[in-house]
Amino acid sequence: MSILPTRVISRPTRIGVIADGWFKLTLAAAYAIFIAPLSTWLDAPMWLTGLTAAAIAGAGAAELATYRVRARRHVLLLAGYDAVWLLASVGSYLMALAEFSAAGSTWLAVQAIASALLTALFITGTSALPHSSAHRTRK
Repeated sequence: MSILPTRVISRPTRIGVIADGWFKLTLAAAYAIFIAPLSTWLDAPMWLTGLTAAAIAGAGAAELATYRVRARRHVLLLAGYDAVWLLASVGSYLMALAEFSAAGSTWLAVQAIASALLTALFITGTSALPHSSAHRTRK
């Protein structure tokens, strides 16, 4: 008995997932191309900016590689990832307003960790997450 979900997402949702994957790849490319000025502007080490770019690229690539078989749970993972990104952005902005020097590094680190986790969940098919019996395939 497989524990991977069998339902695929609708065509409009699939188009959104593809667009999201390409956005992640474009964002990662921008981070990599502008690594020096971005690192300076964020007052973050260049290695962290590069690591974040690689992690975001991995998430985008994993998303594009697996979009054809993404079940609804994977769309929820993307929504969770975007929520984390939004909260990290707002939190880091507020930290910067308070002149907290690690605001930029914190923002990059949260993105890197969230992207690495999302990539791992996509690659493993989220087999680490519990699935209801209604989504399991039957032999």
